Amino acid sequence: MLDEQAESLLAETSLEESADIQEKFKYVLLPSIDAKGMLIWRMTIKDGFQIMRESHEAENMARAGLSESAD
Repeated sequence: MLDEQAESLLAETSLEESADIQEKFKYVLLPSIDAKGMLIWRMTIKDGFQIMRESHEAENMARAGLSESAD
């Protein structure tokens, strides 16, 4: 989930959801914080693209009836 005021992600946000948020709002850098507001990590646009690419590759392999272990 996105913290609208601080423009940061909560630590429990999935990587895929984080990448979707980054793409939707066109963030170049998106911090992830814990419940105390402490920085956990910063998701760069490069990280977001990598996550999206891996997610799409896994979806395409699944459609073809393949798995990563069979690759």
